[in-house]
Amino acid sequence: MSDPEFELPSTVENEAIYDVVDTYRDTLRAFINEADADARARLMQTDFMPLLGLLKKKGEPREKKSKKPSFITGMCFEVLLQGIWSTLEEFAANCGPQPLLEQLSGIHVELVRFDHDLAADDDGGVGAVELARELLQGCIGGLDEVFAGIDCRLPRDEDQSCLPRSKWDREVPITLDLALDTLDYGTSRARPNVQFKVTIASTDLNLITETVFKWVLGPTQAERVRFECARKGTGGAGYSPRIQSGFYLPSRSHR
Repeated sequence: MSDPEFELPSTVENEAIYDVVDTYRDTLRAFINEADADARARLMQTDFMPLLGLLKKKGEPREKKSKKPSFITGMCFEVLLQGIWSTLEEFAANCGPQPLLEQLSGIHVELVRFDHDLAADDDGGVGAVELARELLQGCIGGLDEVFAGIDCRLPRDEDQSCLPRSKWDREVPITLDLALDTLDYGTSRARPNVQFKVTIASTDLNLITETVFKWVLGPTQAERVRFECARKGTGGAGYSPRIQSGFYLPSRSHR
């Protein structure tokens, strides 16, 4: 009743029946607490439709606020798997009574943005974005092929679920899109991170769950340290970070 949109109800013939809010409140209390006959008679004449409309408006679900991406630390493969698992849990909750195994059709991961802490190499004539791209290639390059090789399969029906896993024939693709050349690049001196999005879709595409995460890629991150060591160790021997990757480092023979 203290809501600014609240209006005193009238009778069904649109005649005033309450002069102030206190009168209306006292009438309700008298009927509820004391079963007062006069209060009941007055309420029977009251048009409650405007009040019901206001209550319905109050009960309407509010627009969901977008969640801030969660920061995840660790090795890139483990971080991406952690993001997939978290999104899968949300997808399962959104499935409701429908079994998750029957709804899951595919999982897709894509890089969204890299906010780095690198400065341009003026002496070498290499810009900060190019250095960031090379760093990311050195840390995560080749991982898309690893994802493509993941054998994720589910039983097609209840009968097939009783068979060994090798007999299951419903494949669920898990894909990773790196797209380093078209990725958005920015700067974050305080906390360098790679934003990536996980998308999980249902079989009929009526349910799609998307979540964005931030993989912390600071100066002491293990794969970044390994990349920097490899870059400095082979920089004078035709080192090409555009070819090398964190998952497919070329072997070197020792004489």
